[in-house]
Amino acid sequence: MSQAAPYTPAGPDQPTPRPRRTRLLLVPGGIVLLLIAIPGATYGFAENQLSQAQGSEAHGAYGQALSEYGTAETVAGNPVSRVLLGELADRAKAGTAETHYRWGLQLTEQTKFADSETQLRAAIKSGIADWAVRGNAALADLFYAWGQSLVADKQFQAGIDKYLQVAGVDPTGNLTASTNAGLAVAYAGFAQWYLQQQPIDYPNALIWYEKLVKDFPDSADAKLAQASSLPQTLYNAGVAFVQQ
Repeated sequence: MSQAAPYTPAGPDQPTPRPRRTRLLLVPGGIVLLLIAIPGATYGFAENQLSQAQGSEAHGAYGQALSEYGTAETVAGNPVSRVLLGELADRAKAGTAETHYRWGLQLTEQTKFADSETQLRAAIKSGIADWAVRGNAALADLFYAWGQSLVADKQFQAGIDKYLQVAGVDPTGNLTASTNAGLAVAYAGFAQWYLQQQPIDYPNALIWYEKLVKDFPDSADAKLAQASSLPQTLYNAGVAFVQQ
């Protein structure tokens, strides 16, 4: 009599390997999609900020333009994004430098000299050679205009100080002749100012006339001082001393 086969309880069904292979294929696919989507969205945002900044700059809204350029540069220029968006970051950096420069020019025209200096120095420090050169030239013009304005307001020492700053940012000497002429006017004006004080300050008046003749002997102011102002001041100073 044959024996029945021993009973073997059924174990749990074993999963087929196909779903696992499908899952392994889906994960890399998702990563690829993310790698494509994230830079694309970042590029679009940075480009939009750059476009808005250019529009703001064109309309003279320089403060807003700087904010928008800064956002674009921050987004496109960070270490992760720069690999793909470096060109956008460089354009934003150049736009920032140009905006500082143009704002500085506008502020100079508005005689807001201190604010103009801040903007022009920012353009110079941008690290972009072209805007650094332009910024230096504009800064020289600024100091010259600032000196003129101060001297016109009879703030002679402050005006002289500004004139003397021109040479430091004018290596080619484009403004040397104009600056020297301005300094001569300032020296003569300062001497005359001392002569108008009560009591008259002869010692300081003589100091500035002598500096005028020594530093700018060919100027019209120096020649006038030599011919009349300086001798007359010396004479008057002597009379005043005797009368004391």
